[in-house]
Order: sequence, then C-alpha cells, then structure tokens
Amino acid sequence: MKRILVVTHGDKFPGANPGMTEKGFEQIKALRCLLPDNPTNVVCGTGHRYGDVAKALELTPNRYSSVFGDGDSMKKVGDQNMVILTDGMKLPMQACTTLKDLTPITQAVVSQLPDETVICAGRPLMIMLDYPQGKSGAVYQADIADSGRIIRITEVVALGVPDPCLTK
Repeated sequence: MKRILVVTHGDKFPGANPGMTEKGFEQIKALRCLLPDNPTNVVCGTGHRYGDVAKALELTPNRYSSVFGDGDSMKKVGDQNMVILTDGMKLPMQACTTLKDLTPITQAVVSQLPDETVICAGRPLMIMLDYPQGKSGAVYQADIADSGRIIRITEVVALGVPDPCLTK
C-alpha cells in the first residue's frame, strides 16, 4: 500500500485564478510538519493558489497539471453557486461539468503517483477523489492499494471550512 498526501489551499482572494491571502499562507505553513521531510514527488495544480501552497510549504514541485486544479474558482453570488473562469467569466455551477468529466481520469492519475507524493491542490480535487466534505487549509491522506485502487481518504487535519459552493 502507498500513501499520497493532498494539501488543499488556504484562504484565497476573490475573483478569477486567485492566489492565497496572507492568512492562507499562514494556514498552510502550519501544516508543513504533517508532511514527509523529503516527499518522493511534489505535484501542483496550475492555478495561482496551488503554487502558493507549494511556496508556503517550502516545497518545489517537479510536476504541474490542471488535473490537480486549474485557475477556475468558485463563489456564491447571491443565492447561486458560480464558477469563475480564469478570464473572469461567471457560469452557473451546474453548467460547468469539469469535476464530473475529470473524476475517472483524476482518480487514475492519483493512484499511479509514487508513494509519499504531496499534491498541492484544492477542494475540487477532493470531490473528484470522492471526498466531497473536503475543506480548505487541510491535509488529506489517500491510501492506495497495490492494485492501484484508492482504498480510503482520511482527513489528517483541517484548519479551513467547507465551501458552500462545493458541498451542495
């Protein structure tokens, strides 16, 4: 069995492709002690906030992929959950099917990563890994069987809170 660790971004700025706020950096720095000293692999989503996670953890990614998170962001606008694309365009959550479309691919990619990999990502990755209760500012452990199947995901620690845009 192997272990993959996912660190979800901390508090972020609003808008398209946001980075993390100072509070977000502090949240993520507090999680470093929960990770291996020398991870086998550090992979990172392509949105600004995922690079910020790696920076806050003082880790250097050796691989980037939008499978682990892109620049899109989610926000509640009035009573509607919206996706904000990297160009600022807003879409109703139900019109954006990225999470549903990429779930099988994402699960396969994560299960093939080397043991002791750290992924710098966000809550959408947790949804695609069938852990919709994921929070921001958190560390999750995915246990992968020798067969390549994700056996379980457990929350190691979470400093953040669920996003209403992702939990409904």
